[in-house]
Amino acid sequence: IMKNNVPVVLGPQPRAAYAAIEKQAKLIGSPVFACHRDWSVECGSHADENFLYSDKFGELKLPKPALAGDHQIINAGLAIAALRFQDRISIKNSAFRAAMGWVRWPGRLQKIDTGLLIRVLPSGVEIWVDGGHNPAAAKMLAAEMRHRGAPEDPLFLVVGMTKSKKLKNFLKPFAGIVDQLYAVPLTGDHEYHPPADIAATANELGFSGRLAKNLESAIDLIARQNSTLPKNILITGSLYLAGEALAISKITPD
Repeated sequence: IMKNNVPVVLGPQPRAAYAAIEKQAKLIGSPVFACHRDWSVECGSHADENFLYSDKFGELKLPKPALAGDHQIINAGLAIAALRFQDRISIKNSAFRAAMGWVRWPGRLQKIDTGLLIRVLPSGVEIWVDGGHNPAAAKMLAAEMRHRGAPEDPLFLVVGMTKSKKLKNFLKPFAGIVDQLYAVPLTGDHEYHPPADIAATANELGFSGRLAKNLESAIDLIARQNSTLPKNILITGSLYLAGEALAISKITPD
């Protein structure tokens, strides 16, 4: 995707990936501006309302993005760097500040606070939806969900995944922090991992894997638990499943 003589702006990369990208960039005459070398962000504590962006042009103190998750600060920094390391258009600092509050990304660590799914649950239980489906997304989600409750708070997953995704690699980062997983099929014309396989993989990794006939049924089964209810429920594994959760909840993109 790199173009001849066009700047390449990089977020954090594994060392081998960075070396390969920089090698190719040199071949096509494209300057590389990398995170932690040419630009950086400082997040502060999880409770901080602002973050600091820095590059050779100076520093910007900005409000955290409206998107949930500290990883979105890195994403915001990458977008800012892409705009500051080009010379075709000029962007005012006030526009960067305003953009942090305007940004929307449905189905990415989005809280469900209305509709049929949340309505059946007792007060205090939160539903989060994320369409992540690869190990990198799972690591981010596992870390973020740790922030959203005390270590002793139960966390439940509802998972549906397309057949093309690596199931075990996706679930591994959740080992040790998830109490129960409810496996569901995907609706529509999509090949998906059988729920029985998802549940079996969860059991293999040390958290309880259970079956549900669909997403609504999974939430209903959780609501009817006689034992401890979770603090957080994360619906994840597929953008199709995230879309279904938003549709059931009658939540449409802004």
